[in-house]
Amino acid sequence: MGKWELLLKQFWNLLWVLLIGASCLSLLQFFLDTSELINLWITLILFGMIFVMCLVSWFQEMRARQVVHGFQRLLPQCSQVIREGKESSISAPDLVVGDVVHIKSGERVPADLRLLHCIQLRLEASSITGESEPVEYQSEEVSERFSVFEARNVAFNGSLCVEGEGFGSQKRK
Repeated sequence: MGKWELLLKQFWNLLWVLLIGASCLSLLQFFLDTSELINLWITLILFGMIFVMCLVSWFQEMRARQVVHGFQRLLPQCSQVIREGKESSISAPDLVVGDVVHIKSGERVPADLRLLHCIQLRLEASSITGESEPVEYQSEEVSERFSVFEARNVAFNGSLCVEGEGFGSQKRK
């Protein structure tokens, strides 16, 4: 949907349609009795408010679309996956629970994974965990006293592999 279509779509909000109807009635009342200028002022104020509010809604929706587009760029497009014993390249949205994903240096993690095997795997997950430096991950079980965010055997969707490689199983969609 283009920018202009999106702007016109803002005017189809039920509240705005009702206010446009009210301002049209006020304008009609002004034309029936031109001595009452208050009806003209009400019409102008309502049209002005509707226009400004539609512009604000349009601007917010455009910014929200930019944010979503930015997040989509962070997600990997395709991943090397072992499914039913065969390795293939699968797009990230098509991953299913139980797929074993091969993570390599320079790639983003396509889903939340429980790590099964790691070779000097270091991930940068600052947007998720708050760690400013890449952290080394491992496949060994961790104690239950650690939260999932502290566990070093769980790789989160969107993390960047900066070194090494590993295999992980997708646990949830």
